[in-house]
Amino acid sequence: MIMGFSFIFGGFMYKTTQRDVIINYLKENADRHITVDDILFYLKSHDIAVGKTTVYRYFGVLEKQGLLRKFENMDGKSACYQYVNEHESGNHYHFVCESCNELFHIECNFLDEIQAHIFSDHTFKINSVKTVFQGTCKNCITKH
Repeated sequence: MIMGFSFIFGGFMYKTTQRDVIINYLKENADRHITVDDILFYLKSHDIAVGKTTVYRYFGVLEKQGLLRKFENMDGKSACYQYVNEHESGNHYHFVCESCNELFHIECNFLDEIQAHIFSDHTFKINSVKTVFQGTCKNCITKH
C-alpha cells in the first residue's frame, strides 16, 4: 500500500490509509457501540488527521453498504454505531437507558420466544437488530 494514496470512494476523495485504519478500528470494536468521537480520538492518538465531516461521510457510505448500523440516541442530537460482522447471527436486541443514554447489546432467549410468539400469533416479524427497548439501566437504578 502506498501511504497517502487517494481514490474516489462513495463520491468523495479518501485516503486509503485512513479508510483502512477506520475499518480496522470498527472491526476490532464490533462488540460495542462507538461514536464518531471515539474514532476521532483513536485517529488523533495515532497521529492520523481526519476531519469529523469526513468520518460522518464515510460512516454514511458504510451504512449504505450494510457494514455499519446507526443508533440515534434519545436526545436526537447524537448517535452511536456498530460494525456489522458478516458472521453475525443478527438475533440480538438493544436496550437504551433513559437516564444516561447508554446503549446495551442484549442477547436473550426469552425475547426470542416473544419474537416467535408475535410472529406465530400476530403474523408480525420483529426486526430484533433494530428493536430498541427503553428503560433504566442497573447503574442508574442504584444511583437513585
